[in-house]
Amino acid sequence: MARFIGLASGDKLAPEVMITIQEFSEPMSLEEYKNLALREIQDFSNYQVVSQGATELGNQPDAYKIVYEGALP
Repeated sequence: MARFIGLASGDKLAPEVMITIQEFSEPMSLEEYKNLALREIQDFSNYQVVSQGATELGNQPDAYKIVYEGALP
C-alpha cells in the first residue's frame, strides 16, 4: 500500500510518500485487502474517496487503486 499525503508547509502542500508493507498470518484475497484498505481510509478526518478501480501494477494485472483525500486526525 502506498499513501501520498500532502502536509502543510506554509501555505503550500508538500507531498509525502508513505509505503506500507504488511504481512498477514493467512493469505488474503485482493477483494479482502481492498475492503481492509477502505476501512483504514476512514480513520482520516473528512476523507473522500476520489476514485477507485482495477488497475495494473507493473506487469501484474491483479491490482486495485484507491485515490483518496483527507486530513490526518
